[in-house]
Amino acid sequence: MENCNSLCPDSDNSSPRSGEIGYKDQGPRRTSHATNTNISAKPNAWFSGFTYGDNGGLADGLHKPGSSGNNGCQSYDPYSSSSICRMHSNGEERKQEMLEYDDLMASFGAEAEQDMLRREIQEYTVHCAEEGKRLRNDIEDKSHQLNVKKLEAEEFLKKSKLQLGDVRKRYEEEIQICGGELLQLVDSISKHKEKMELTFSEMMGAVNKTANEIVDSHKASWLTRWGN
Repeated sequence: MENCNSLCPDSDNSSPRSGEIGYKDQGPRRTSHATNTNISAKPNAWFSGFTYGDNGGLADGLHKPGSSGNNGCQSYDPYSSSSICRMHSNGEERKQEMLEYDDLMASFGAEAEQDMLRREIQEYTVHCAEEGKRLRNDIEDKSHQLNVKKLEAEEFLKKSKLQLGDVRKRYEEEIQICGGELLQLVDSISKHKEKMELTFSEMMGAVNKTANEIVDSHKASWLTRWGN
């Protein structure tokens, strides 16, 4: 049997042997609609040399002895160099597909991680928006309460000014009344003083007159007595 390494320069020692056709790929393969692969949906037909016919059997790749096949083969020999090379190339395609599958899974993982990060960002954004809304509502409530207190203070100040004006006006009126009464009292005292001074002067004049009369009467009596 001719060596596959001499026929297929790109092959390596890890290629499947003729007796190991589909040694790891029995059963349906995992595929993704996101990749563009040439893998058939039927099992054990993933290498391009073998295809399924209309009756469900292998066609165009397997031929009966004596019939003409592809690449000028007269019969199917699993140990032939062409079969080994074909299986080797299909193994390489399988490896490439597995690498693509791993890359796809890695991209899916990166996309999932990005989606998770995006969801976290969205959740944090929503949380920040809710927190900002709550803070804005609190600020609006505090501002409203402050405005209410300001209006109450302005109203109280206005009322206090009115009350102060009324009290000042009433006190001024009372002061004017008391001042008028005080002036009347002073005037009355002045008039009474003048009257008392006049009465006192009249009394002093009467006393002086009486004293003079007494002196004159005693003087006359003394002159009469001692004159003889």
